[in-house]
Amino acid sequence: MLYLDHFPRYTALSYVSGLQSKVRQGLMPSIGTYGYVPKVNYLFGFPRAIEPGGIEMDLDAVTTFTNALDDDRATQVAFVQQTGVLSSVLEHAIPEQMFVTDPLNPPNAVSAVKALNLANAQGQRIYQITASNQASILPNIHHDRSTMDEIRA
Repeated sequence: MLYLDHFPRYTALSYVSGLQSKVRQGLMPSIGTYGYVPKVNYLFGFPRAIEPGGIEMDLDAVTTFTNALDDDRATQVAFVQQTGVLSSVLEHAIPEQMFVTDPLNPPNAVSAVKALNLANAQGQRIYQITASNQASILPNIHHDRSTMDEIRA
């Protein structure tokens, strides 16, 4: 139910936003997973132990078709970015709403948008890396090789 709730909310909220922006968007076949994910400890690449995990919603591809009514490309791009943020927000907002048992101690779900907001609130640097600024920003980031390769890709 939780996984299925994402798409109706996303569709309704993006529709209302599209009315204001004069953009129409439709949801196409999309993929993701929802379920219980245990924590697996590995030793030399082999599972060593399993510990209790948590519920995870991961929508890898929310595919849409989008059209600005005035054929303004900038409006269309801005709308796609806005609805991408909306999709991420729903990944943490829906579980937080569905699993509330004590309003004074609500559950804490995470999404990319929420993680970025928390990092920003803590004063951490957040970089927007593009092809044109990659050479000047990447020397400021210190992670292992595989993470850096993923950032470059």
